[in-house]
Amino acid sequence: MKSIPRFAFVLALAAAAMVPLLSSSDSMAADTVKTERPVNSFQQLEVMDAVNVYLTQGPAKPVVIEAESGVASKVELENSGSTLKIYFGGHSFFSSRHNVNVYITAPDVSSLGIFGSGDLKIIGKLSSKDSIRISISGSGNVSGELNSPTVTASIAGAGDIKVRGKTRDLKVSIAGSGDYDGFDLMAENTSVSIVGSGDAHVYASKNLRVSTAGSGDVTYGGDPEVHTSIMGSGSVKKKR
Repeated sequence: MKSIPRFAFVLALAAAAMVPLLSSSDSMAADTVKTERPVNSFQQLEVMDAVNVYLTQGPAKPVVIEAESGVASKVELENSGSTLKIYFGGHSFFSSRHNVNVYITAPDVSSLGIFGSGDLKIIGKLSSKDSIRISISGSGNVSGELNSPTVTASIAGAGDIKVRGKTRDLKVSIAGSGDYDGFDLMAENTSVSIVGSGDAHVYASKNLRVSTAGSGDVTYGGDPEVHTSIMGSGSVKKKR
């Protein structure tokens, strides 16, 4: 009979011990700050760690970092030549334990790179008179609207790209299990290469060239002339 009160007493002590921990956790989550960092002009953006990047095309502004006060100072912006790199300084455990948002406004970004598990979202439309390049190495994601004569999208790993907009020439390459979702990126000439199990949803109004090795599938919209080279169980089919 005495074991029941003793057990209840232990539970009560454990619950009491959890209260300050929960309060501390709540206060940490609420202790979010925004800091501004000036940067020089750049055309290439490289995200090296697990941060959420929001890119707006427009007149240059300082980069805004939103994170817990003890974490924001760990975010490094390396401005070298035409490239801006974003990563965590010191110990990389910050990348998986904390939520970090980075807001960037710049006029001439044409190359977006994700190395790891970061996410990048284009706010509004990203336009270029020449070309736009998107590359993912890892499990990151890129999404948004594009407008450029040439668009190149490459995935190495399990990352995903979801884009819309307009281009003349589109080149998609996937090595791994990543997916490209671009039914709404209106292209005239589209080239797709898949090695692995990744899938691609593309649009082409004139020409479509597809090369696959593995189990990757290509689904296309539009009414292009289609040329295929299939090795493995992959398929090429028109969107219904």
